[in-house]
Amino acid sequence: MRKIILSTILAVGFAATTTMAGENTGYLLQLASKQEMLSQNIMTAYKKGDRGTSALEVVDALKSGHLKLKSAIRNPEIDNLLVYLNYRLDDLKAVVKKPYSPKNAQLVAEISASLSEGSHYIARTLKHAS
Repeated sequence: MRKIILSTILAVGFAATTTMAGENTGYLLQLASKQEMLSQNIMTAYKKGDRGTSALEVVDALKSGHLKLKSAIRNPEIDNLLVYLNYRLDDLKAVVKKPYSPKNAQLVAEISASLSEGSHYIARTLKHAS
């Protein structure tokens, strides 16, 4: 009985994602994949030595993408994840404004990994829903 209830909840969750995303699922999947790729490129942008300008551009692009995803997907779990990812972007923005150092580079790498993982989860959820 417990398995049936859990399966039903998961099916309803995926159906709700599909319903809310509508016909834009392909676009949203592409956007989520782009978000994952941008997250993986933050470290390269941070290492450029341009006082974080390149990394800040990536952060702004990620924030813009998160806003688009949040407005198009009406799934409470994804909404909560996007809120968390935006907090991580705020953390990242603060770090990349600081001078380059091994400690700051480690923080950028850790935040980048969590952003990438979150974007991957969103893409995977959208893919299962389509």
